[in-house]
Amino acid sequence: MNQRKPWLPTVIMGGIAVLVIAFSIWIVPLLQKPPESSAQPTSTPLWDFSSSDLVSITVVKGLQTTTVERSGMAWQVVAPMPGEADIIRLYNLADAIANMVSTRALDSADLVVFGLDEPAATVTLGLQNGTTLTLEIGDQNPSLTDYYVQKEGDPRIHLVASTYIAGLLDLVDNPPYPATAAPPPSPVETPTPGESPVETPAAEGEEATGTATTAPTEKATETATPAPTEEPTGTPASTSAP
Repeated sequence: MNQRKPWLPTVIMGGIAVLVIAFSIWIVPLLQKPPESSAQPTSTPLWDFSSSDLVSITVVKGLQTTTVERSGMAWQVVAPMPGEADIIRLYNLADAIANMVSTRALDSADLVVFGLDEPAATVTLGLQNGTTLTLEIGDQNPSLTDYYVQKEGDPRIHLVASTYIAGLLDLVDNPPYPATAAPPPSPVETPTPGESPVETPAAEGEEATGTATTAPTEKATETATPAPTEEPTGTPASTSAP
């Protein structure tokens, strides 16, 4: 004969309650929609100066270096060879540098992952007050929309839009000398109708002479006019009657 266990229903109900509580604490949050991975933090300015404060830009990429300096309102190329500069291009670049923003700041110190252990390029900016700022450029992110960069004195790694960095790298790949105007095309002579545009050279040893074309001369022909036939003027003798 089986012995009744009055405490068994209580234990079962308690176990069910524990399972419900555990489900609500650990399982329900996992079923909720995850946050959007494309959400980006608010962009923050990378610098605290204006384009008018910028007086020099130096970009070192591998073994190549380009340096430009501003004196008054004019920019000049100092390296790789001194010369005049494309002023409009450099004013646009100065504005882009001053307005550069960081779309994300990472606290990771693993520079190898971001290509900053051996930077692809180093940028040095000179300001009017004598201050210099250094920016190291690493790899692009997987979607190729940003570059990983690091400022001197800032341990964080910033993501900066590729459009800003491309202008700095192009300073080395395509130094900002003024564009050389292409010479105008040579005029093409239109041959006059009826003339041959190609002159035939004279044979070797012969002098080139012009050939005069004369109209054919009509031969004068003489037509002999026959003399008129003279009729006899004499009167025939009269015949004697028989």
